[in-house]
Amino acid sequence: MTTTGDRPRTRAFSGPGLVAVAGGGLLLVACALVDLATPAAARAAVNTDPGVLGALVGLLVTGAGAVILGHDRRNRIGLILIAFGTLWAVDGFAESWGAYAVARGAPGGSAAFWFYERVGAFLLLGLPLVLTLYPDGRFVPGGWGVVGRIGVGLAALLPIALVLAPASAVYEGAVPPWVDPSVPALPLPDGAWVVLLTAARTLTFAGLLLPIAVVFARHHTATGLDRTRVRWLLWAALICVLVVVVGLLVPGSAMAYLALVTAVAVTAGSVTIGIVAPTLVDIDALVAGTLVSAAVGAIVISLDLAIIAAGNELLGDQLDERGVTVVVLIVAVVLYGPMRHWLGRWVRRLLVGRRADRYTVVSTLARAWSPPAGSTSSCRRWPARWRRRSRCRTSAWRSSGPAAARWSPSTASPRATRPRGPSCQSPTRARGSAGCCCRPTASGR
Repeated sequence: MTTTGDRPRTRAFSGPGLVAVAGGGLLLVACALVDLATPAAARAAVNTDPGVLGALVGLLVTGAGAVILGHDRRNRIGLILIAFGTLWAVDGFAESWGAYAVARGAPGGSAAFWFYERVGAFLLLGLPLVLTLYPDGRFVPGGWGVVGRIGVGLAALLPIALVLAPASAVYEGAVPPWVDPSVPALPLPDGAWVVLLTAARTLTFAGLLLPIAVVFARHHTATGLDRTRVRWLLWAALICVLVVVVGLLVPGSAMAYLALVTAVAVTAGSVTIGIVAPTLVDIDALVAGTLVSAAVGAIVISLDLAIIAAGNELLGDQLDERGVTVVVLIVAVVLYGPMRHWLGRWVRRLLVGRRADRYTVVSTLARAWSPPAGSTSSCRRWPARWRRRSRCRTSAWRSSGPAAARWSPSTASPRATRPRGPSCQSPTRARGSAGCCCRPTASGR
């Protein structure tokens, strides 16, 4: 795959990014003012929410794209985030203005609803594009690149169908009075449009599986810094899943708003960090900690609910709120520590393999690279890269005296010259004694 090397960051934002962020800020303020002037009954009548939420999400996405574009102007991820962040902000303003126009009789209500309900559907393209192009802004070479392009094409079916369909086919029953039914559309029967819209919706949401598969394929083939970048995206996906689960378990529109803003902010932030500063924190430890915390929390909450349900069945009204609190605290204290320790070891072993135990890694390297004192060894025990750097050609290391215990591969100069005889003096041995096969140059380098 194409490697994304580290490019020097010249500025925090680019020129187009600053303009887009400023425009997003103005749209956020405009949405807030329009929402304050719109009665809640009017929004309930047209079944819309305050558009300031969409403007806020759009501003977050646009800001992330501006940072990426300032870091690397050639990375198309920054342009994609700026474009879809701006579209999200405009869509939020159209949502606010549509409800305001219905309530106050202002012009432009039909156009605002058309943009909000039809053009706003193109926001579905943002996620597949980011998944398939991250982190270098290019499709994966080979077959997986074709799979990514197919996924992006499937994601565009529903927005295109909504733009071209007539209002009578989009709405079930009668067309709302605030919608203009004379909007130009392809001249097809309403029955055919219903079939096309249903098929497009199914293919669009099913096609999201293809970009997800591309992400896993890219992660499998990536190495080095690119693998770290992809893991930032995987962490964002994990956070989004957790936020969606919490939003489903806790009802209410306020929680849904908070879940949406949190998911978008975490995704935009993780994508930005993955491209601009992928080594900011240890992403392996972050993913492992997130998985462990989520698993432990889910298990503890499930056990609490099961114990409380059993207590209600056995004790009935005798189990009051104070008793429930005591039960919950006992279960949390007893189970949280041991389960977090056990799950943490298992998750870290699953993510990084034997590297999870750092002491074992260091001790294994020490045993492999450092010959013990009093043993007969040779330069063949050295790693290959050390043998090449030191130009080692002979096995003439013999233990003699206390200096042998101080021998380590790090004492060999990486710029040592070729030995002149079958053996050469070691920098850590007395003159004239047999030592390692490497000898520094006359200049001491």
